Parts: sequence; structure tokens; C-alpha cells
Amino acid sequence: MVPKGRCHLCGEDKGLTYEHVPARSSFNDASVEMFGFKSWIEQSPDGQMTGGEVKERGAGAHTLCYRCNTEITGDHYVAELKRWTAIAMTVARKLTGDEQGNAVELIIQGAHSARLLKQIVAMLASVNSVSLLDHHRPLRDYAMNPQAVGLPNRYQFYLFVTHPTSSIARYGGLTVRLARGTWCGTWLTDLVWPPCGYVMTIDEPTLFLPIGNISHFANYDYGEQANVTIQLPILVGDQPFPGEFNDPIAGGAFSKPRNEFPTRTSARTAVRVRLADGYTTEDAELVLPSAHENWTGSDVQELLEGMLRTICVLRGEHYVVSIRWSEQGVALKASSGEREIESEVMRLPLTAVGGFMGHEEVPPRGEGQYEAVMQFKETDDGGPAGAA
Repeated sequence: MVPKGRCHLCGEDKGLTYEHVPARSSFNDASVEMFGFKSWIEQSPDGQMTGGEVKERGAGAHTLCYRCNTEITGDHYVAELKRWTAIAMTVARKLTGDEQGNAVELIIQGAHSARLLKQIVAMLASVNSVSLLDHHRPLRDYAMNPQAVGLPNRYQFYLFVTHPTSSIARYGGLTVRLARGTWCGTWLTDLVWPPCGYVMTIDEPTLFLPIGNISHFANYDYGEQANVTIQLPILVGDQPFPGEFNDPIAGGAFSKPRNEFPTRTSARTAVRVRLADGYTTEDAELVLPSAHENWTGSDVQELLEGMLRTICVLRGEHYVVSIRWSEQGVALKASSGEREIESEVMRLPLTAVGGFMGHEEVPPRGEGQYEAVMQFKETDDGGPAGAA
């Protein structure tokens, strides 16, 4: 029986076909066991995971209708993905675990660059919830129409080659990456499947990677061919977090602060986010190392800072913070203009609420609110070190 639902690409209610992600012809035609995030954080000390789902036909899911799967992506884009991944695999197989390089030059003769990028958009649509392209219609229009040219600059795309020491293939749904050394979070989604990784960022505050940006492929016509020479990063994937990669060279140009959480004991706080463009998500999380029952006022403040970074409240912008608490728990909310973020109800000690409010004691239930203009503590190099 054909499952029914909304197609992740066109958005219409139809019968859904099995979409290989990446395409079956791009080294995704063998049985594979896929694990969820819970399996990762609960793995045994020797790395064994339970609760996986075996995909006999290769990794994928019922996400696309027949037309989008076959007549659009299959007939128009998949062959170009196959070509690029075959060349990348030839390069990857020449690398060794002791490889000291962290970049490679790919040369593609007569490349149909637009077809590759359109297929990447389609794959990332399948990786994410069906609502992603509802909020980002330019991406839907670009991938649905083979002849469409151009995308808004807010969407940036990166391509990289996976290093042979990588231990993770990953479907990374849209999330916000809060990295030390930056204030605003980077919204991104990725797909990592050897020999390649594909990343899309939305409204990135800084370049996600110094090389490997292929966003300009959107400016090519569907039928346009060009000889492409491009420098791509070689990255190690060994974590389940979207956007988490390592440089094979310690301290190399692609090294990024590692995301140490969540762990089995850390506090994972679900948040509902509404951004200025109307995008809303209720499945995002912010993570702190201590369990909720051990929080102090400083942990609540750190959560608030993460929330303000998630909705990118900049210097000089006005924002409002509210907190409410009762026997059922504590919820925190912040807003600035059209942007809003609210935490789930957390089971926190009253001492944490008091510490956040600046009081030694607070009643069993209550609420508070304050308004402020964003300022930053300054670092030695003059950059933001956090909200003041």
C-alpha cells in the first residue's frame, strides 16, 4: 500500500514514494541501519547502539510524490549528483587515515552545476520536515522548476569531501548552531554521506566554511555546461550534531569549537522559535551540561543568552524577557520585534528562579518581566563576549 501524505518538495497531498537520500546511484544502494539521536546519546561505553531501523534498499524515507521523485529529480538532476560523487569517491579513496591535507581540488569537465544544486535542495527537503519549504518558497520554486535560475543570498550552500576516518553518516535537520566566538546562531541543515557532505545555511552571520561554497551554482541555467575547478574541504564527521565537523589537521582552517552536548545527563530544553520571516519550529533544543534539577540562577541566565542568540538579537535592539513559574515548572520567553522564542516548562528548583530574579527567595508561583536594549561585554579584540 502506497503511504499518503504531503510531498516534502511540492507540498501537495499525494501518495508518497521511497526517496533514497542521497540518490541510490550515489553509493546508497545497500542495506543500512539508521539510528536516532536518542540511540546516540545512550550508546554503551564500547560504542554499541540499539533501536536502529534497517533500510534494506538503502537510506531514505517516503518523502516525495512520484512526480517529484521521478519526473523532476530523477529525470533531471540525479545523473549530475552521480557524476560528482563518483569523482569525489575516486579522490576519497586515495586518502588515508594519516592524510595530512585538509582540502582537495575537484575538476569537473562540462559540469551541469545547476542540476547538482537543485538535487541538493531536493535532498535537504527530504531530510527535513515537510514544512521547511512552506516557509522557504524560493527553495521550492528553484528545485521544482528545472529552468529556474537564482536564489536569494540568504541561502548559502557548501560541498565537502568526507575524510576516511569519518564514522558518521548523518541526516541533519534544520537547527541553530551556537558556536563559541560568535553571537548570532547559524541556522543550518546538512546531509553527510560518503564521499560527500552537503550543507545549507540560512542567514549565516559569518562564512560557515572558508572554501567549498557552491551557492553561485544557482546562477547557471539548467542546460548550461562549464568546466568547474573548485577547492573543497576534507572534513571528518564523527558527531551526530548538524554542522559538526572536524579538520583532519589539528588546529586546521576548518577546526570549529566542538559541541560537547547533549550527553545522557545534560539538560535538553525544547524551545519554540518564531523568526521574522514567519518560520516557526517547535522541535528545536538548547542544551546545557547540568540536569535541570541542579540548575542555579546562572544556568537560567545562560539559557536566556542562548535564546537571544537563537533569534539573533543584535547590539542596540530592544528585547523583552518574561518568566513564569508554578508547581508545574518554569518557562522562559524572549522576544524582539517579530522574533520570539519560548522554552518548554522546565522542572527547576525555586532557588534557580530566585537567583535569576536576583532574590534569595521567591514564592511558589509567580511571574516577572523586564525590557532591555542589547549590549555586549567586550572581549580583548573588541568583539561580543555575551549579553551584558
